[in-house]
Amino acid sequence: MVMNLLQQGGFNPGPANNQAAAAGVAGMLGVVLCIAVVMIIVVYAPYIFMLVKAMQALQAVRPRNRSMAPGLVWLGLIPCAPLIMNFVIVLKCSESLDTEFDDRGMKSRGDHGKQVGLIFAVIVLVNIALNGASNVLSGAMNQGGGGPAGPIVGVVMALGCLSLVLIIAQIVLPIIYGLRLSESTGRLRRSEGRYRDEDDGDDRDEGDDDFDDEPKPKPRKKPKLDDGFEEYDEPKGGR
Repeated sequence: MVMNLLQQGGFNPGPANNQAAAAGVAGMLGVVLCIAVVMIIVVYAPYIFMLVKAMQALQAVRPRNRSMAPGLVWLGLIPCAPLIMNFVIVLKCSESLDTEFDDRGMKSRGDHGKQVGLIFAVIVLVNIALNGASNVLSGAMNQGGGGPAGPIVGVVMALGCLSLVLIIAQIVLPIIYGLRLSESTGRLRRSEGRYRDEDDGDDRDEGDDDFDDEPKPKPRKKPKLDDGFEEYDEPKGGR
C-alpha cells in the first residue's frame, strides 16, 4: 500500500533511481573522506614536524648529556600517549639542550622553545576536556525530550567555538616549537667541529682507569764504564 501511494505521488523506485541514489551516496562519502584526510594532514603534519625536530635536537646532543633517547619521541603518535608524552618530550629536550650547551661552554639563547611546548601540551589536554564536556551536554540535551534546551545549546556552541580556537593553536604552536628546537640544533651542529677533539679527550678521561694505569716508559740511563765514570761523547774533529 505504501509503495502504491508513493508511485501515485510520482516516486518510481526503478533501477535508474537506485543507481542515481547509489552514485549520490558514493559522491558524498568521497567528499567526506577527502575532508577527513585533509583535516588529518592539517592537524597531524605540524605535530609530526615537531617530533622530527625534537628527535634531531636530541641527536645533536652527545649521548652522555641526553635525558631521553631520540627514538622515544615517536611514542607521541600512540593514541592517548600525547597526553603525557608531550610534556615528557618538551621537558627532556630542554634539559638535554641546557646540559649540552653548559658542557660546551656555550650560552643558551632562550629556553629552546620550552614555554611554547608546554603551552601546546596544556592546550591538548584542555581541548580534549572541552570535547568531552560538549559530548556529554549534547547527549543530555538529546535525552531531555521536549524540555528547555536553550541554555545547554548556548553552552555547547560556546564550547565548540573555544575548541575551534584551540585547534588552530594546536596547529600553530608545534610549528613554532619545532623552529625553536631547530635553531638550537643548528647552533650545536655549527660548533660541533670545535668541540669534537675536546669531546674525544673527555671520553677518554671519563672511561675506565686503564689509561691512567698504563705503565709509562722509564727514562733511559746513560751507560757507565767499568771504572765508575760516565761515558761521554768525544768532541768532534778528533785530535
